[in-house]
Amino acid sequence: MNVMKLKEILVGSVDGKIVKQKSKTDNITYNDLESNSSIRESVAENVNNFHELFVKLSDELDFREYTGMTIQSFEVYKEMRKKDVEDFILQGMERDKGEIQDLSSTMEETLFFYPIIGLMPKLAFEISQKV
Repeated sequence: MNVMKLKEILVGSVDGKIVKQKSKTDNITYNDLESNSSIRESVAENVNNFHELFVKLSDELDFREYTGMTIQSFEVYKEMRKKDVEDFILQGMERDKGEIQDLSSTMEETLFFYPIIGLMPKLAFEISQKV
């Protein structure tokens, strides 16, 4: 069995689009990601929805008890969570370009985590400056 025929990638957009690695139609390539801003906007919307859910859950479950996060640092997170989301997607794509030989090939990983990964060092820096 060729497992690559089974491989699917969840793009990370709000429409729940899935890329099937061996499908001839409806694939998203790395070139598409650069040229089609609606894909990036949809991913950014989904990431922002995740942040909203996280804030709501935190209000109900008080994650601070489990994470050691202070009220001040959570406020910094709430201020920063929607900044530069699309830029972080583009930065993640740029990092990937160095490893991808053919930009017309089908994408191989979700874009959802790019903005979250991009936010982490900026968030850590801002918290260190403000708290």
